[in-house]
Amino acid sequence: MTLLNQQQIQKVSSAVEGLNANQLAWVSGYFSGLSANADTGLQHQITDLSTSQTSAQTSPQLHTAEKVTVLYGSQTGNSKKIAESVSAELKTKGADVTLKNLLDYRPQQLKKEQKVVLVISTHGNGEAPDEALAFYNFIYSDRAPKLDNLEFAVLGLGDSSYDDFCQTGVDVDAKFEELGAKRFHDRVDLDLDFEVGAKSWQQEIVSKLDALNDQKTESNDAQHVVIDINSKQAINTAETQSWSEANPYHAEILAITNLTTDDSEQDAYHIEISTEAEGLRYEPGDIIAILPENNTELVDAIIKQLDASETELVTVSGDTSSLRNALTHKLEIANLTAKVVKSYAELVSNEPLNALTADKEQLKQYLHGSDLLDLLQDYPGEIATADLLYILRPLFSRQYSIASSEQVHTEEAHILIKPVYYDHNDRKHLGVSSNWLIDKQAGDTIPVHIKPNSGFSLPESNEDKIIMIGAGTGVAPYRSFLYEREAREAKGNSWLFFGEQRFQSDFLYQTDWQHFLKNGTLEKMNVAFSRDQQEKIYIQDKLLEESAQVFEWIEQGATLYVCGDIDRLAQGVHDTLHKIISKHSGLDDDGVSNYIDQLKINKKYQRDVY
Repeated sequence: MTLLNQQQIQKVSSAVEGLNANQLAWVSGYFSGLSANADTGLQHQITDLSTSQTSAQTSPQLHTAEKVTVLYGSQTGNSKKIAESVSAELKTKGADVTLKNLLDYRPQQLKKEQKVVLVISTHGNGEAPDEALAFYNFIYSDRAPKLDNLEFAVLGLGDSSYDDFCQTGVDVDAKFEELGAKRFHDRVDLDLDFEVGAKSWQQEIVSKLDALNDQKTESNDAQHVVIDINSKQAINTAETQSWSEANPYHAEILAITNLTTDDSEQDAYHIEISTEAEGLRYEPGDIIAILPENNTELVDAIIKQLDASETELVTVSGDTSSLRNALTHKLEIANLTAKVVKSYAELVSNEPLNALTADKEQLKQYLHGSDLLDLLQDYPGEIATADLLYILRPLFSRQYSIASSEQVHTEEAHILIKPVYYDHNDRKHLGVSSNWLIDKQAGDTIPVHIKPNSGFSLPESNEDKIIMIGAGTGVAPYRSFLYEREAREAKGNSWLFFGEQRFQSDFLYQTDWQHFLKNGTLEKMNVAFSRDQQEKIYIQDKLLEESAQVFEWIEQGATLYVCGDIDRLAQGVHDTLHKIISKHSGLDDDGVSNYIDQLKINKKYQRDVY
């Protein structure tokens, strides 16, 4: 909806022309204040702004504006969101702020910076996100400058279920210090439940930047108008609903279909979810996050093991509820992290557990497949219920690649899941979300929100080649890609490598691929069914068979996509890609590594791995 006509836009443009960062910040606050007066028309507000421009330009500043550069490196958009938020608040406080994606930032500029605030995630097993790779490599190279005049603060995002939790943030923080820079705020590492911690960190950052403390900006909670002069459009920010981890939308399940036959060793389900609500729009490659409930039998067993009452009142993150409700809806009990086990060891007296936590490799093995009930039974000890709940991670949403296109599947998001279950410690363990979802029926509602995934997206041009590599449920986003390309009337320039166990029982989305091949949307498809012959065949084998043409497509600018298990598929494909490039390029190992890094930096090698 456009709130301003062309004449009004011209007045606004004229009013703010030539203003510096401090004056623009003042104007922003001025607009916010005026918008609270419902009886004053927008035309009158703009006229007032024009007459007030002179006083804004001549009003003395309390301080010289603090120059702050806010940098972010993100894989799925979380770091970007936080960086944008802290940047916006710093601007309202009068700071001269530059916000930059590390992909677009010249790292040589660091030696000229005064203060840097950096928000960066860790991708996979301790890796820098693709868009931060060039920056990361530079500061660890011999070309990195001394940073004696730089003050900095680092916020790291990660997942504590991985060994190298927030490793990229740790590395950058340490390297900045080694290069002579000084922290104005200690590094903070945040887990998947980062939202509350990020807000607290942002407040601390703003308060610690000296020149901002005395800058007072009038604020209010009224609905306000944001004017983008460049696009010459006005949008009402109160009209767009924002769904998030803390505020999910309860979406209706439209259909659940088992795609495998009775002969399959593991079922795979196609689930269709309504996204009719405002604020649930998505692009191909994006993710839908679903907040599940913990298994009732596991909750019962934990309460019994604790010898506690299910109605006992407990407090989790400031909310008071019954113990059963907390274990079902609020806390992570089906998976353990090293931090949880070590915290538990500090609270109970158990020598074998102390020995376990002291051995990193043994602890890693124990964490694989163990849940909270295993910990309580394997290493018993006296512990207050409140103390136990305090050390547990919050229950967080599980993320699924969207397998549909909004251009075709209007107001729907499709996902592909395989229920996770395994025997461990003489007990059946169930994956939290997958098993909870398949027990649902059409018409039930589930808490969801959309997570943009800019690091896994289609090229803008339909003429650009794409190579899609996925096994099992990792093929889901490629269904989205191809339906999107079909809607765009794109032909060819697409190649799919798909792997599963058996052709007859596990050929997921077979009719979709046949449809795309028939109408030309999909140019080529190679399949690897590992157990249809005596010698197992995997996607990596199919890539090597086609190595010459794969390299040719890469040289022609194709974007490679890999979606699937980080330790098996992703690492195997990466090693195979290294072999292919080495064979056909003539580069040595270092040259091949640099070649692959450049593909990542140019977003020609995109991975969505887990």
